[in-house]
Amino acid sequence: MAPLPSLQPVCSCLDCQQVLSALADNAKTNQHGRVDEHGTLRHRLVELCPVGALALLFYTQFHVLSRPLPGFAPTFGQPNYGEFGYRPWYENFVFWGEDPTKQMAYDSEFPNYACHLTC
Repeated sequence: MAPLPSLQPVCSCLDCQQVLSALADNAKTNQHGRVDEHGTLRHRLVELCPVGALALLFYTQFHVLSRPLPGFAPTFGQPNYGEFGYRPWYENFVFWGEDPTKQMAYDSEFPNYACHLTC
């Protein structure tokens, strides 16, 4: 198996780094509407890059599995979605089971993690 190529940084300054960020106001441990900020940077090693992992996940979801693209146009008439409006893709989970709008079941999630932790 051929080794994966590593990314070489374009520059050494932090000013040119791109960040993938997300805001969450109703996560599992935040039921009171506090806005939490989550972010990640690219990793120089391809196999450890969280941005590349998400890109590959979405490529597989929409091109390999041929799932329909969700709508990206905002709808401002729905309450509780703030200044950015509601978008149908907000309902999709990153890790899903049979349907992207339903969370992966614990029964299908746990054995995969348990195997990686004990192997």
